Amino acid sequence: MINYFYYKIYKSYTKKNVPNIPQLYTAAVLAVMLYLNIFSLNGFLAKLNFVPFLFSNKHYSFAFELIFLAVLMLYYKKSKRDFIFHKYSNENRKECIRGSIAVNSYICLTILALIAVAFFKPGYLPGI
Repeated sequence: MINYFYYKIYKSYTKKNVPNIPQLYTAAVLAVMLYLNIFSLNGFLAKLNFVPFLFSNKHYSFAFELIFLAVLMLYYKKSKRDFIFHKYSNENRKECIRGSIAVNSYICLTILALIAVAFFKPGYLPGI
């Protein structure tokens, strides 16, 4: 599924007027999205006192994001990108629309998860 998200984001960057490195932009967007998912999950579990909050220091958080970006850049090297393009390039219009809806839903759900974690108060039940 992540490979398909990479494909759709890369494809959108190649259609736009971006510099010659859409693979860097694509890896950065994917790294940020995955980082925000991990951040949300950790924030939710930290509010429930299951685990400590890992991202309390902004320098550690930034270093984690850079490491995540580097790993994605290494993972999606040219041979892997070519394999992904070959695998998903034959999608028809219906599959393309479905994939675009999936990618946009993933982005919206990631943002909603951040908002939900920000306003989550353990033990608070509204209306009771």
